[in-house]
Amino acid sequence: MKVVELLFSTMVLRPYVFLFLLSFLFASTVQFGFHRTICFLISGYFIAFASEFLSTRFGFPYGLYYYISEPTKDKELWILGVPFMDSLSYVFLAFFSYSFAIYLLSPIFFQKGRIEVVDTKKIRHSPSVLILASFLMVWLDILIDPVANQGDKWFLGKIYEYQTKGYYYGVPLSNFLGWLLVAFLIISSYQRIDILLEKTAPLRGRPALPAKGLYGVIFYFGVCAFITTVAWVYLENPQLVFTNLFILFPLLLWAVFHAVSPASRASEEELESHLRDFPESPLRKYIDCN
Repeated sequence: MKVVELLFSTMVLRPYVFLFLLSFLFASTVQFGFHRTICFLISGYFIAFASEFLSTRFGFPYGLYYYISEPTKDKELWILGVPFMDSLSYVFLAFFSYSFAIYLLSPIFFQKGRIEVVDTKKIRHSPSVLILASFLMVWLDILIDPVANQGDKWFLGKIYEYQTKGYYYGVPLSNFLGWLLVAFLIISSYQRIDILLEKTAPLRGRPALPAKGLYGVIFYFGVCAFITTVAWVYLENPQLVFTNLFILFPLLLWAVFHAVSPASRASEEELESHLRDFPESPLRKYIDCN
């Protein structure tokens, strides 16, 4: 009963985390289906929790740091010294990065105001998507950690401290290397789960919504906008805000250019491959009508 109370209290204390979690549940269910989404949630959380548990005790993979539980130990859920909401955030950050990588490496159908990601199972399971998604997740952390490290200045609160301060707004390089490894593990588990469930849980019954492959991309930039707004409003650090915008700009430019570039347009062969893999794609009805 205490756990349930703390879970509810965590939701009240950290509503922004659970809003992004709901965004993940929605976007992933639309793109991958309910079964995969639940498996993604469980596997991603387990890997993230294990990484934080190990790092706070042995310094691997992020370097040695520790959580400060005293201020919120009776206000939010902690598991073996790790805040529940923190490991949970890895799940949606990994998914948004994975979905963004699929978008960037897939052809695009763009016609009469309609835009769809023409991905295939081969693209979703490719090493290229895995590597790009891992770096995209680290890209997010480069924006997030300098702001989270100053949580005492905003509504996050001071919940952790590095044993040795780093040069990038107090964040050590080991943290980003650790994120790269953990991102790789979480996203590769997503890919393996997707492959294993192909026979037992085929992609059926997903919500028939347009632009299924774009929701994760939108929420990726939503996280960037949220953390940059916090830096601007609460930290009063123009240099950090400018740094975040400078880091974010190339990704935004790449995303827009990929959508509008003629070189990204899907060929008839690519459309056929997409429809073979995903018979329920909204593109089938659109193409049949034309």
